[in-house]
Amino acid sequence: MKMTHKKQNQQGFTIIEMLIVVLVIGVLATLVVVTFSGIQMKNRDNKRRNDVEAIAMQLEVYNASHGAYPALAELSSENWVQKNLRNLNTNHLQAPGSKNADSLSSTLSISTYQYVPGPAGCTTAKTTCTTFTLSAKLESNNAQPIVVKNVSN
Repeated sequence: MKMTHKKQNQQGFTIIEMLIVVLVIGVLATLVVVTFSGIQMKNRDNKRRNDVEAIAMQLEVYNASHGAYPALAELSSENWVQKNLRNLNTNHLQAPGSKNADSLSSTLSISTYQYVPGPAGCTTAKTTCTTFTLSAKLESNNAQPIVVKNVSN
């Protein structure tokens, strides 16, 4: 008597194989998302650094020609900025994530830059501002805010 053994044709994948494939795809997707979000955060922080440097440079140019720094009310006016800070790209006034065209404020946050003219009480064009502090908050963990103070005087 001859024993015949019929080999069963295996069609498709087992549930274990499918689970392993899904797990590997999940791990790879997680790595991509984490890496991409870190790169985006660094890019936004670099934009903040560039913006603060560009604004500070234009404030120094303004001070050299006018003998004072502008008050916050003046910097918050788009018409005033276009007229008096001609070399400042208006994109530098908008912080990443801000929906406002102007992100200069008296308070510091991720979506605004803080501009504090001095001395205290220097809030309008009628008073002479002799100093300023410009700050930006970074998203990076444990990163200190960028702080630029006037270099003249």
